Amino acid sequence: MKLRVVLVLLSLGFSLITGADRLPDSCREAWTPALNVSTFPQGIGVNVHFIDPRPGEIKMIADAGFRWIRTDFQWGLTEPERGRYDFSPYERLLASLDQHGMRALFILDYGNPLYTDDKAVRGEAARQAFARWAVAAAKHFAGRGIVWECFNEPNIPMFWPPKPNVEEYIALALTVGRAFRAASDDSEAAQLMGVNNRHVYALATASAMVGSTRWCSWSGIFPGSPAPSTGNQPRRTEKK
Repeated sequence: MKLRVVLVLLSLGFSLITGADRLPDSCREAWTPALNVSTFPQGIGVNVHFIDPRPGEIKMIADAGFRWIRTDFQWGLTEPERGRYDFSPYERLLASLDQHGMRALFILDYGNPLYTDDKAVRGEAARQAFARWAVAAAKHFAGRGIVWECFNEPNIPMFWPPKPNVEEYIALALTVGRAFRAASDDSEAAQLMGVNNRHVYALATASAMVGSTRWCSWSGIFPGSPAPSTGNQPRRTEKK
């Protein structure tokens, strides 16, 4: 526990120090101050793992006081052929949310077998294809109040196999951010990063770096908690 606290404090301190350096030799433009930064919309949200909710499921979430849902916006599902996008599954989800005045934080994530070998998005060609898809999604859902997150927990092997790579994630996040800005001055690309205890120092630093560029509107970290020691399985809470 003490080690975890120390790592978090070191991460915060290092992020503040590096954030003050706006003239590095290796990546000058990455430290350009953000322009016209918007305020992140307020409200409590919940992470879900569905696109088509069961009857009454969204109402139950809304009645509990949540105003946001966060869920994967999957590249492989929505680009079945190169250059052809099908966002209809998420149209259905948004229709359900609209009925209860809720909004979505969509995670632009995971690989696509048309371009990648696994869930990780590496290599310039794959990054550019991912960015084109991300911009197409943002344009399709323009005006719907969606916040876009760039990838889910790229700091763990499950989501960035075979091994997390900070530089590869930064390259992807910057590619997506530049594409959003090039497509429209009004685009809002929220580059958020999930971290867990094993990589909190390196990934928190990376998130701070990406968030300080002029290519994204917000930067964030969500602090994942470790599984409980008994059985090494996550706790499950269900509403009866």
